[in-house]
Amino acid sequence: MTLISSDVRPPVEPTISIVIPVYNGGESFRECLANLAKFVPPSTEIIVVVDGGTDDSWRLAEESGAKVIKFPSAGGPARARNAGAQVAQSDILFFIDADVTIGSDTLKQVRSPSKLILILQR
Repeated sequence: MTLISSDVRPPVEPTISIVIPVYNGGESFRECLANLAKFVPPSTEIIVVVDGGTDDSWRLAEESGAKVIKFPSAGGPARARNAGAQVAQSDILFFIDADVTIGSDTLKQVRSPSKLILILQR
């Protein structure tokens, strides 16, 4: 069989869901969202899980275009991360805290095969 150039497809880059648990995120959460807007392509799924907070973190997340899950009372970051993971639609789950800012090359590094230890198939 002869392979012609139209038969060759470029490798598909894995998609990433970013999951962020937050409880009364405040200014650091605003910085986190602003940073994501700067470095993350619009096609990237961002899921914010509000863990019973009483501030406007959920509203900030919605305004930034994130998918928002709200719990009425705090259950801890593990519950929040698990809830975000359950609704994620991408190939890779990337968890960050609400007070974290990422670098311009962070998602490239996350997608790098040399950085991945284990990829679970859905």
